Order: sequence, then C-alpha cells, then structure tokens
Amino acid sequence: MGKYLRGDGTYNGLINIIANPEFLQSCYLEIKSKPGNMSKGIDNLTLDGISLKWYEKTARETRCGGFHFSPARRVMIPKPGKKELRPFSVGNPREKIVQKALTLVLESI
Repeated sequence: MGKYLRGDGTYNGLINIIANPEFLQSCYLEIKSKPGNMSKGIDNLTLDGISLKWYEKTARETRCGGFHFSPARRVMIPKPGKKELRPFSVGNPREKIVQKALTLVLESI
C-alpha cells in the first residue's frame, strides 16, 4: 500500500489493487470455504466454475467503472422460536469476491 500513499496522507490508484485479477483470485480463496457463500444469488450462479476469464472481465469492468452490483435475492425465513417469517437477503456470491477486495483495501488504510 505504500506506493499508493501520497505525501499529503491521501491514497491514489487503489482501483489498480481492486481491479487486479490475481488480487480477486486471492479474495476468492478467502471466502470460498464459508458455506453461506455457496448460496445462489439472484442470477442462480455460485462460486463454482469461475474461470480466469471471469476474473479478467471483472477486473476490466471494475477498472473502467462498468462493474455494478446486482440486487440481492430476498427469501423469507422463520424467526427463531416463532411461527413468523422475516426477510433475508442473499447476495450474489461472485460479487462477494469484489466486496472482499474492497474490504481488504479499505481496512488496510
């Protein structure tokens, strides 16, 4: 992160970290083992079968500002110990890779 820190204490060029296909792959490795991340999103895709082309396309879209998050899939689940239902949102698991990249970069600052 040191090369992205300016002399005035601000950061510049962080998108180059987030939009790096290798960095996105390392973010995938951090989230893949969590069982909730294997749930299908609104587009019925999971983390299974992600190719290098997906990482490159996502990095390219992120760098040029063309990456957009999709809406979460909404399901109703029972409240613990009650018969009532409550809403539960399930995000797109592939977009969680980009969210992880953003989180890692921002937490390091």
